[in-house]
Amino acid sequence: MTQKRINPNAFKDPVVRQAMQVAKWNYDDIAAQMMRKDVYDTDEDGLIELASGGTEADLSGVTKGSVIVCNANGVLSSTQSSTEGDAPRIQADGTVAWEAVAATSAPMNIGFAVTGTLSTGDKAPWSPPMKSAGTIVGATAIAKTVSSSGAVSIDILKSTNDGADWTTIFTTGITLDEGERSTETAATPSALSVTTYAVGDLFRINIDDVGTDTADLTVGLFCAEAVS
Repeated sequence: MTQKRINPNAFKDPVVRQAMQVAKWNYDDIAAQMMRKDVYDTDEDGLIELASGGTEADLSGVTKGSVIVCNANGVLSSTQSSTEGDAPRIQADGTVAWEAVAATSAPMNIGFAVTGTLSTGDKAPWSPPMKSAGTIVGATAIAKTVSSSGAVSIDILKSTNDGADWTTIFTTGITLDEGERSTETAATPSALSVTTYAVGDLFRINIDDVGTDTADLTVGLFCAEAVS
């Protein structure tokens, strides 16, 4: 059986295009297919070859996730199968090597809010237990009403035993300087001493110094959870 190609100019005929739309054909998809070398089984032997001619390739065993490989002349040469989750890498000789995709991370941020005029101590609700292990990236804070005198000092603490004990995550805590709204402008930036957390860990904040008339504070803890 001989495959017949459609004249690409036929798609320029408005009548043909209208008929295609009525039949709910996707004109763009068909045009895109005509821009590449389609493959056919021209001799009906169960194997396929390029329309322009070339070595037949048996694709009967192709499974989900496989890659069809062509040589430098565009001739089908082989198929390569992968393990689920692997990514293909084309090597210099045209073959495919499969590599495991490394684990990445996703942002997971925690917010603490204290409304009204600040006072010292443990003031905001605790975080929920962490659902995944991860890395602590940093922290920041902002106040709606800034301190008119003195700095605001804030600590973030972590518990690994359901709140029975707490440990600071800083060697230098986060600070809102006098007259400054955000920790981003602090003269002394914060520094972490704890950079990881585990499933089930908790976090909370403690206000060590409140300045004067500081109100409506929001504290953010920036984390990255590991994902596979």
